[in-house]
Amino acid sequence: SKVEMVLMESTGIYWAETFYRLSEAGLNVVVGNAHEIKNAPGHQTDIGDSRWLANIARFDLIRHSRILPKEYEEVRELARMRQDFVEEKARLKNRFERALRQRRVQRVPDRHRCLRKDWPGHC
Repeated sequence: SKVEMVLMESTGIYWAETFYRLSEAGLNVVVGNAHEIKNAPGHQTDIGDSRWLANIARFDLIRHSRILPKEYEEVRELARMRQDFVEEKARLKNRFERALRQRRVQRVPDRHRCLRKDWPGHC
């Protein structure tokens, strides 16, 4: 018997590499929305899950997740990482400001500049 389709649940980040490798091998891979799959009744074990998933795949009863090409996913991951860095920088700046206020430091010349790498002393 020949494999016609592979149906996967999109759980965390773990599905992605398998998805891309199976797709590159020429298989028809469908990634189902994990939230929809988990909330459907009638499957409690891995064996039951696999049988149930095979049936819904056979009759095309699952909404397919939209999967971008790997290159786009990599760019999206870099964009998310950049956003995380920007947010972390803001958190650190606010923490620094709070520490100054708690210590009643009122006059620091150009206090934002001392967070920069090129400032002598680097605070």
